[in-house]
Amino acid sequence: MKFSHISLVVRDLEKALNFYSEKLGQEVLSLNRDKGIAVIDMGAVELHIADRKGAPGRPAGEFAFNFVLPDEKGVIQKVGELRARKLSPVMGPFESNDGQLSVIYAGTENERIEIWAKGA
Repeated sequence: MKFSHISLVVRDLEKALNFYSEKLGQEVLSLNRDKGIAVIDMGAVELHIADRKGAPGRPAGEFAFNFVLPDEKGVIQKVGELRARKLSPVMGPFESNDGQLSVIYAGTENERIEIWAKGA
């Protein structure tokens, strides 16, 4: 399993963009205002930020660690491994809006841990 990116839900996408790009000086890699989603280069990792349009139903301040596996078979296998360790998903496996097989776990502080298939 390879670490992919960190996700952060924000109340105000423009304010977050200003903070990460103008104040911190990080590069905006992609921006879709209609969908309420931006990707910021944070050096060794990407930060994906989404407002209420980009992450409906998720509260501002929520963050997630995202891990990617090469294909759906890998996700199903990882779910089995984690179940054997007595860790059950809080959501999924399910097909995300962009057609990727995803599964979500809760960390010790209720942070989201999402595992998804790159090749989906």
